[in-house]
Amino acid sequence: MQHVIGNAAVTAFLTTVKLDHAVWKNNVYRIIDSNDHTATIDSHTECRLGRWYQSEGQKFASLPAFRYIEEPHKAVHIAGKAAVQALMNNDNVSMIGALQQMEQASLNVVQAIDNLLQQTNNSI
Repeated sequence: MQHVIGNAAVTAFLTTVKLDHAVWKNNVYRIIDSNDHTATIDSHTECRLGRWYQSEGQKFASLPAFRYIEEPHKAVHIAGKAAVQALMNNDNVSMIGALQQMEQASLNVVQAIDNLLQQTNNSI
């Protein structure tokens, strides 16, 4: 029973993190679409995934998939910030390039989370 509950809790959390990740990206697109020059973008350590990765997520640090989350996650945030900065600089070419980088890194984050979910289900 403890195994089932632990597995369900991790699954629910990691699924929520993937949704949060999509919401964060949507916020970047909303800022760009509304041409909001006052907006700020959280760093990769300030969102739910980043905070979890640095604290309670460390219990999964021995799993290979856990180690593959941080770099693409950081890249998503860097590219999102770069896209917003390019908007503020009226540089559409750089903005589009940054958004493409954000999307590619995002795919890597989601894949890493899916891999972690699979590995945690096998280890709990």
